[in-house]
Amino acid sequence: MRPGFYLLSLCLALAACDNQEPLSPGDSEPSIENAWIRAVPPSARMLAAYMEVINPGTEDMEIVSAQCAGFDSTEIHRSEIIEDVARMTRQNSVTLAAGAITSFAPGGLHLMLIGPVNPVAAGMTVSCTVSLANGLTLAEDFTVRDAGSADASHAGHDHED
Repeated sequence: MRPGFYLLSLCLALAACDNQEPLSPGDSEPSIENAWIRAVPPSARMLAAYMEVINPGTEDMEIVSAQCAGFDSTEIHRSEIIEDVARMTRQNSVTLAAGAITSFAPGGLHLMLIGPVNPVAAGMTVSCTVSLANGLTLAEDFTVRDAGSADASHAGHDHED
Protein backbone atom coordinates (compact mmCIF):
# COMPACT_ATOMS: atom_id res chain seq x y z
CA MET A 1 0.00 0.00 0.00
CA ARG A 2 1.00 3.58 -0.53
CA PRO A 3 2.30 5.69 2.41
CA GLY A 4 -0.49 8.24 1.81
CA PHE A 5 -3.12 5.56 2.30
CA TYR A 6 -1.55 4.56 5.63
CA LEU A 7 -1.58 8.17 6.78
CA LEU A 8 -5.23 8.60 5.75
CA SER A 9 -6.15 5.32 7.46
CA LEU A 10 -4.38 6.36 10.65
CA CYS A 11 -6.09 9.77 10.67
CA LEU A 12 -9.53 8.24 10.15
CA ALA A 13 -8.91 5.59 12.78
CA LEU A 14 -7.81 8.15 15.36
CA ALA A 15 -10.73 10.43 14.56
CA ALA A 16 -13.19 7.55 14.84
CA CYS A 17 -12.35 7.03 18.50
CA ASP A 18 -14.81 8.59 20.90
CA ASN A 19 -13.23 11.82 22.01
CA GLN A 20 -14.48 12.01 25.56
CA GLU A 21 -12.81 14.73 27.57
CA PRO A 22 -13.18 14.98 31.38
CA LEU A 23 -15.14 17.92 32.74
CA SER A 24 -14.83 19.96 35.89
CA PRO A 25 -17.75 19.81 38.37
CA GLY A 26 -20.71 22.05 37.55
CA ASP A 27 -24.16 21.66 36.08
CA SER A 28 -25.57 18.15 36.01
CA GLU A 29 -27.75 18.62 32.90
CA PRO A 30 -26.36 17.46 29.55
CA SER A 31 -26.02 19.98 26.73
CA ILE A 32 -24.92 20.39 23.12
CA GLU A 33 -22.25 22.85 21.96
CA ASN A 34 -20.47 23.65 18.69
CA ALA A 35 -23.31 22.21 16.59
CA TRP A 36 -22.85 22.47 12.83
CA ILE A 37 -23.82 20.83 9.55
CA ARG A 38 -21.49 20.49 6.58
CA ALA A 39 -22.69 22.50 3.57
CA VAL A 40 -23.12 20.32 0.45
CA PRO A 41 -24.35 20.89 -3.11
CA PRO A 42 -28.14 21.53 -3.34
CA SER A 43 -28.72 18.14 -5.01
CA ALA A 44 -27.16 16.15 -2.12
CA ARG A 45 -29.53 13.68 -0.45
CA MET A 46 -27.45 13.28 2.74
CA LEU A 47 -25.70 15.73 5.01
CA ALA A 48 -23.56 15.23 8.11
CA ALA A 49 -24.05 17.05 11.41
CA TYR A 50 -21.46 17.42 14.15
CA MET A 51 -21.53 18.55 17.78
CA GLU A 52 -20.07 18.14 21.22
CA VAL A 53 -22.39 16.57 23.78
CA ILE A 54 -21.53 17.49 27.34
CA ASN A 55 -22.49 15.16 30.19
CA PRO A 56 -21.41 16.91 33.39
CA GLY A 57 -23.35 14.45 35.57
CA THR A 58 -22.06 11.56 37.64
CA GLU A 59 -23.79 8.84 35.60
CA ASP A 60 -23.34 7.72 32.01
CA MET A 61 -26.16 8.65 29.64
CA GLU A 62 -27.09 7.21 26.27
CA ILE A 63 -28.20 8.90 23.05
CA VAL A 64 -30.83 6.68 21.43
CA SER A 65 -32.07 8.84 18.54
CA ALA A 66 -32.02 12.23 16.88
CA GLN A 67 -34.30 14.17 14.56
CA CYS A 68 -33.58 17.28 12.53
CA ALA A 69 -36.30 19.51 11.09
CA GLY A 70 -36.59 19.50 7.32
CA PHE A 71 -35.19 15.98 6.78
CA ASP A 72 -36.94 12.68 6.14
CA SER A 73 -34.83 10.95 8.79
CA THR A 74 -31.80 11.34 11.02
CA GLU A 75 -29.45 8.51 11.96
CA ILE A 76 -26.43 8.21 14.20
CA HIS A 77 -23.35 6.99 12.30
CA ARG A 78 -19.69 6.28 13.01
CA SER A 79 -16.93 6.47 10.42
CA GLU A 80 -14.25 3.83 10.85
CA ILE A 81 -11.70 1.76 8.97
CA ILE A 82 -12.82 -1.85 8.40
CA GLU A 83 -10.52 -4.14 6.43
CA ASP A 84 -8.60 -1.15 5.04
CA VAL A 85 -11.79 0.54 3.80
CA ALA A 86 -13.29 3.70 5.29
CA ARG A 87 -16.92 2.93 6.12
CA MET A 88 -19.82 4.44 7.98
CA THR A 89 -21.93 2.24 10.20
CA ARG A 90 -25.24 3.10 11.77
CA GLN A 91 -25.23 3.21 15.57
CA ASN A 92 -28.26 2.23 17.65
CA SER A 93 -27.00 4.35 20.53
CA VAL A 94 -24.01 6.29 21.81
CA THR A 95 -22.88 6.28 25.44
CA LEU A 96 -22.08 9.67 26.95
CA ALA A 97 -19.53 9.03 29.69
CA ALA A 98 -20.20 10.75 33.02
CA GLY A 99 -18.26 13.97 33.45
CA ALA A 100 -17.08 14.02 29.84
CA ILE A 101 -17.59 15.61 26.42
CA THR A 102 -18.39 13.27 23.55
CA SER A 103 -17.39 14.70 20.17
CA PHE A 104 -19.37 14.07 17.00
CA ALA A 105 -16.71 15.16 14.52
CA PRO A 106 -15.60 14.54 10.93
CA GLY A 107 -14.06 11.09 10.65
CA GLY A 108 -15.89 9.72 13.71
CA LEU A 109 -19.36 9.93 15.19
CA HIS A 110 -21.86 12.11 13.35
CA LEU A 111 -25.55 12.55 12.65
CA MET A 112 -26.53 11.55 9.11
CA LEU A 113 -29.33 13.80 7.86
CA ILE A 114 -31.19 11.97 5.12
CA GLY A 115 -33.58 13.36 2.51
CA PRO A 116 -33.64 17.13 2.86
CA VAL A 117 -37.13 18.49 2.17
CA ASN A 118 -35.59 21.71 0.76
CA PRO A 119 -32.02 22.59 -0.23
CA VAL A 120 -29.77 23.53 2.68
CA ALA A 121 -27.11 26.22 2.25
CA ALA A 122 -24.28 27.73 4.29
CA GLY A 123 -25.56 30.28 6.79
CA MET A 124 -28.87 28.51 7.44
CA THR A 125 -29.77 26.89 10.76
CA VAL A 126 -31.49 23.55 11.28
CA SER A 127 -33.28 22.66 14.54
CA CYS A 128 -32.34 19.22 15.84
CA THR A 129 -33.42 17.23 18.88
CA VAL A 130 -31.30 14.50 20.44
CA SER A 131 -33.16 11.96 22.61
CA LEU A 132 -31.58 10.17 25.56
CA ALA A 133 -32.54 6.78 26.97
CA ASN A 134 -33.58 8.40 30.26
CA GLY A 135 -36.27 10.46 28.49
CA LEU A 136 -34.38 13.76 28.33
CA THR A 137 -34.21 15.60 25.02
CA LEU A 138 -31.59 18.10 23.95
CA ALA A 139 -32.71 20.68 21.39
CA GLU A 140 -30.16 22.74 19.48
CA ASP A 141 -29.91 24.83 16.32
CA PHE A 142 -27.15 23.56 14.03
CA THR A 143 -25.48 26.12 11.75
CA VAL A 144 -24.81 25.04 8.17
CA ARG A 145 -21.25 25.93 7.20
CA ASP A 146 -18.45 25.01 4.84
CA ALA A 147 -16.08 22.49 6.41
CA GLY A 148 -12.98 23.84 4.70
CA SER A 149 -11.18 20.49 4.79
CA ALA A 150 -11.28 17.28 2.79
CA ASP A 151 -10.80 14.99 5.81
CA ALA A 152 -14.48 15.23 6.74
CA SER A 153 -15.84 14.35 3.31
CA HIS A 154 -18.30 11.48 3.06
CA ALA A 155 -17.32 10.79 -0.54
CA GLY A 156 -15.97 7.34 -1.14
CA HIS A 157 -17.34 5.78 2.05
CA ASP A 158 -19.47 2.67 2.10
CA HIS A 159 -22.69 2.88 4.13
CA GLU A 160 -23.83 -0.08 6.21
CA ASP A 161 -26.79 -0.44 8.55
